[in-house]
Amino acid sequence: MRRANSPPMPGFIATGGKLSAAMAPPFQPSHRATGKRQTMNSMHKKVRRTENAIACELSDEIAILDLERGLYFGLNDVGAVVWNKLSAPASVRELCEAVSAEFDVSADACQPDIEALLDSLRDASLVEDVDQA
Repeated sequence: MRRANSPPMPGFIATGGKLSAAMAPPFQPSHRATGKRQTMNSMHKKVRRTENAIACELSDEIAILDLERGLYFGLNDVGAVVWNKLSAPASVRELCEAVSAEFDVSADACQPDIEALLDSLRDASLVEDVDQA
């Protein structure tokens, strides 16, 4: 089990075109085609990393480089657990269970934060929804 006093929310913020690990609300959505922010409306919808980014671990955190745009991003230790779990398609429920296994938080309590992180990662084109047929 990781530190119980670790930040409860995985997050990152935009600063001058760069993102850094921080405990802050996710950056503003892009409001693409529909004009509305996409949200995870299902605990079972699968998400995966896109192929346009590479990442490396820095202590308990993750640094991500978007190869298409040349931007880099940072995730704190909680966000790193989520990113690592997304090496294969995973649902919000699976991500919440992974976080609750590592940190002193219940899967239900971390769900809104995981959904917010996924929305931010989706807005940054670092993750995408997986079509399930």
